[in-house]
Amino acid sequence: MKFEIDVQELLNKGAYFGHRIARTNPKAIPFTYKAQNGIYLIDLFQTKEMIEKALAALYQAATEGQGLLVVGTKRLVKSYIKATLSNTNVFFLSEKWVAGFLTNFDEIHKNIKEANQMLEEKQRGTWLGNPKHEISKMEKKLRKLLKVYEGVLKMEKIPENILIIDIKKEKNALKEVLSLKDIYKHKYGASLKLYGIVDTNADPTVIDYPMVLNDDSVDSLEYVVKHLLDAYAKGIKKAESKKTPIEVKK
Repeated sequence: MKFEIDVQELLNKGAYFGHRIARTNPKAIPFTYKAQNGIYLIDLFQTKEMIEKALAALYQAATEGQGLLVVGTKRLVKSYIKATLSNTNVFFLSEKWVAGFLTNFDEIHKNIKEANQMLEEKQRGTWLGNPKHEISKMEKKLRKLLKVYEGVLKMEKIPENILIIDIKKEKNALKEVLSLKDIYKHKYGASLKLYGIVDTNADPTVIDYPMVLNDDSVDSLEYVVKHLLDAYAKGIKKAESKKTPIEVKK
């Protein structure tokens, strides 16, 4: 499947504004086309190619049944991520990054299991036999767990694909992904692929599928993220269509 990104749309949404020259990472400069008024302007034709490459990779990953985790706790995009991905098959962390989420996932998963168990008990009415003050304590604890883990309740293992929105802000998530790559391949027999939205204040070369654009523009972020998620959803749909048996007419 061929994916296309409109450069004019990226331009209209302000995706070309980089950071000030003093804050620019030298490794991001090749993805810009000039400095103007003290800031680097991003080369959107390169950005288009990078996004399209990421779209094709996510689509292919989905057709192969691979999972996707989206990390986006940035204020500009966290509400969009939660609203878009709730009740989908894409995992997400939109509230905060949990230290050790990837590198110590077995321990972190205990919290996820606890959240699932408490949610199930509440829905079954098991809590009703407890005193009111105990129910209040359990409600408070469940809310606290769900606030962080709501988007990963069904996550049993670290998925093969991770999308980080603003790798500078999510530096701890980035560090864990990079440290996990070799271990992941040994443990699961698959490659851990990293997709990242990167502004000019960060190093795009550490990402498997970098997308250099203005990450301080909500319009450009939502435009790109929507296309990425749509590509993944199309891949899931393609995979499901392969599983559907074809009725043979007699």
